[in-house]
Amino acid sequence: MSVSRLPLLLVAPALAAALGASGSTAPAGSRASSFRLWFRGAVGSSATIRMELAREGDRLTGRYYHETRGKDLALAGTVREDGTAECEETAGRQVTGTFRGKLVERAGTPPLLAFEGSWSRPGGSSAIPFAVVEESPQLPAEFRPLADVARQKFANGGSAEAVFPRIAGTRAPGVVELNALVREAVTKAIADDGRREIRVSYAWDHLSADLASVALSTWVYDGVSHGSQVVSSVNVDLRTGRAFRALDLFRPGPDGPARLSRACVARLKERLGPEADARWIEQGAAPGGAAYGNAGVSAAGVVVRFPPSSVAPWASGAQEVTVPWEELSAVLLPESPVSPLVAARLAPL
Repeated sequence: MSVSRLPLLLVAPALAAALGASGSTAPAGSRASSFRLWFRGAVGSSATIRMELAREGDRLTGRYYHETRGKDLALAGTVREDGTAECEETAGRQVTGTFRGKLVERAGTPPLLAFEGSWSRPGGSSAIPFAVVEESPQLPAEFRPLADVARQKFANGGSAEAVFPRIAGTRAPGVVELNALVREAVTKAIADDGRREIRVSYAWDHLSADLASVALSTWVYDGVSHGSQVVSSVNVDLRTGRAFRALDLFRPGPDGPARLSRACVARLKERLGPEADARWIEQGAAPGGAAYGNAGVSAAGVVVRFPPSSVAPWASGAQEVTVPWEELSAVLLPESPVSPLVAARLAPL
């Protein structure tokens, strides 16, 4: 497998759309009058970026980079009392673009700051929507999340293309193990397989100083029907460097997987509606299914992804369910990589 830093490719197709539809917003409150924060989001439909912004009064300064490029571009501009902001980006002494938009507060627990609007080239041409949201939790200063690209051409006409994450800036053992496991999984996913077309993308379910969970989505088309899709998660306790499965978080015995399954079945039935095939859902989301072995973890709970056709017809698409830690706490091991996440969710407001 050859890995290189290539021109920007599709990293997260739905990221920009999700950012634009992630709940109600309000003008940024007093918390936003002075801050230094990292944000993550997208320019357009596919350009995943990370942005550091600092505000002091009416001044905004910072930097940002495309995850597939990793090169910092400087930011400087102004912000008004209502949150309306404008930042020029520069490479060296050359102005290369302008972000125009507004700082707003996204509804949620906790509420998060967002910066959204449009990016344009010098002179105002080629305006493209952008949206970035405050990262929660904020990452350690040395963490620099990047995205690498791998491409292969197969002897019999097929090809593979993968975009996958890597944490640069630190040689901490847990981060080294995470990078190695992700690379290993991608190498297997795009192994030479004749005429098939293989595409791999990723999404972070959780990334903090202590814990990482990344979902790798592999789509394979062999010329028949719709192709196939499978999502597998790489979960690593960054404090110890140990990888784990979501199922490893449960106390011994069948209670944990059974409770996770029941929660998924209930949510799938509610989401898919009364027209859905209940038996199909119950069989596809039964304990022991591959989706549970491939599950990820987030601050909210266990993230289970069911591939197309596994719990509903292909036309319904893949189904993603997050089962909150509150519903699983009774069957979780008392000490595990997610214990801090669970404690934070269960803490009284």
